[in-house]
Amino acid sequence: MLVPCILAIDQATTVGVAFAEAGCEPVWGHWRMGKPKAEPDEIAEAFDLYLREQISRFRPDDLIHETPYIGSGRVPLNPQTILLLAWMAGHIGLVARQCGVRCWQQQTSTAVKFLTGRAKYASRKEKKLATMRACWARGWEATEDEADALALLMFAESKLYPEASRQRRMVLRMPRGPLFETHTAA
Repeated sequence: MLVPCILAIDQATTVGVAFAEAGCEPVWGHWRMGKPKAEPDEIAEAFDLYLREQISRFRPDDLIHETPYIGSGRVPLNPQTILLLAWMAGHIGLVARQCGVRCWQQQTSTAVKFLTGRAKYASRKEKKLATMRACWARGWEATEDEADALALLMFAESKLYPEASRQRRMVLRMPRGPLFETHTAA
């Protein structure tokens, strides 16, 4: 029997990617699109090639990606960034359809809440750190972009394949560092 596979993408200038067969340990990574100051068409071409490469490599049954964040009064984005993020989301859907992969979008905040237990944080930096720490506690040494992709992956798995999600081995590891070392009496 084939195990269903999920590919998660946190699209931005640095793309976070996570992949797993349902209920199995994930793999993850990130990729910086193009060179600094790349033209929009260079970014689009690089993203298209990377996306198709990941779908070809992993052959997912399902693909989940971030609903584009267009900003709010607190953190407004410039129009170029909004256009790029909206294009990326639409392009992911198009390529997924062309490759026969089911595709859906999810707000990262919902996925982060699933992974960390909280949806709202005082700042973007605090949310990113909490998401990374939740990954680290599971033994997944992820960067901030990778952590968001892992959160999307775990959320998708819980919704699409709940039985596999419940059976996932979630080994929480103790934090490392001098404050957490055990001392023995001499």
